[in-house]
Amino acid sequence: MELYGCLKLGGLLWSNPWFMRSSLLFCLVVCLAALPAAARTRADLNLTPMDDDAGAQLRFEVDNYLASTTRSGADLSMRAYGARGRIRLAPKKGPASPKIGFQHIYLDLDSADPLIPDDLTDSSIAFAMPIAKVGEFLVEFSIGAGFAGDDPYGGTGWYGLASVTARGWVDDSNVLYFGFDYDGNRVFAPDVPLPIFLWTHIWSKEFRTTIGFPYLGIVWNPNEKWEIEVQYLPPTRAVAIVKYKLPGNVDLFGRFRGASFGFTIRDDPRENYRTFYTEERLELGVGWHIAKETELEFVAAWVMDRRFSRGYVLNDATTTTRTGRTVAFAAIFKFGF
Repeated sequence: MELYGCLKLGGLLWSNPWFMRSSLLFCLVVCLAALPAAARTRADLNLTPMDDDAGAQLRFEVDNYLASTTRSGADLSMRAYGARGRIRLAPKKGPASPKIGFQHIYLDLDSADPLIPDDLTDSSIAFAMPIAKVGEFLVEFSIGAGFAGDDPYGGTGWYGLASVTARGWVDDSNVLYFGFDYDGNRVFAPDVPLPIFLWTHIWSKEFRTTIGFPYLGIVWNPNEKWEIEVQYLPPTRAVAIVKYKLPGNVDLFGRFRGASFGFTIRDDPRENYRTFYTEERLELGVGWHIAKETELEFVAAWVMDRRFSRGYVLNDATTTTRTGRTVAFAAIFKFGF
C-alpha cells in the first residue's frame, strides 16, 4: 500500500529482526511518493522498496471538482485523472528484478478564461534495475522519458529522466539513502541532476523520522487506533495525514495535500517557459481494505487554493490567474499482487 496503510506493525514483526528491517524500510521510504502526482518514474522507483514477493503496485485516482470562477470572472469546470505504478519484470527474483514504472496525470479543464488551457497531461515511463550490492547498500539505476504539456505532437514538452541511487541499513535503527536524480520536468532546477541524501532514524516502534534532501517526514503511531504522518518535499509537495482505524478493515482519515506541476504550452511565446498548476486542499475520507494489497478510498475535499503561473521555474513564476474555492470528490483505488 503506497499512501497510508504501511505504518502499523504488530508485536510479531518487532520480534523478528529481519522482518522488522524489511517492513520498516518499506514503510519509511514510501513517503517519497505519497501524492497522486508523485511519479513511479523518478528516483522513488528505486528508493521505495517493494516486498520481496510483490509483483506490482498500482494506484488510480479520479477527481471531480464543483464549478468555480477564475479571477477574471470566467467559469471553470475541472476533472482530474491519475494513474501510477511499478511492475517487476521477473518477480521471482524479488529485489534483483528489473522494474517498469509509469505515471499519468490528465487535467480536463473547461473555461472561457484565455489563461487556462483546455487540458494538460503529464505522462512518463521508466526502466530500473539493480547494478551492484556494496556491503549493506543496494545500488540501482533508472532511465526514462515523459511528456508534460497540452500537445504531445507539437514537439515541445518532452523530457528525460535518470537516477542512480543506493539504500541500506547502517544498524537496526538507521537507514541511509543517497544518489543523484535528473528530472527534465522538475519544477525547480530541471536542467541539472540533484543529489539525494536521506537519513531515517527509528526512535521507537511508534515514532520515526526522515530528514535530508529533498525530503522531510515524520511517522507517529501513538496507539493501535491512530496513525499520524507528515511529509514535505519542498517546494512542490506536502502531505499531512491523521487516520483512525474503525472496525471491519475501515479507516477514517483527514488529510492535507498540496502540490505543484509544470507543463509546456505549445503556443507560449517565451521559449523554455512553462505553465505551473498549484493546488492546496483539505480532505475527509474513508478507506476500505478489501484485501491485503487492495484498498478503495472515497474522499471529499475543500479546495482552498488553485492557481496557474508562468515562468522557467516555479519559485520565479508569475501568477496568471487564480480560481475560487470549491469542493472536490475523489475515488482512489490501490492494488498490488
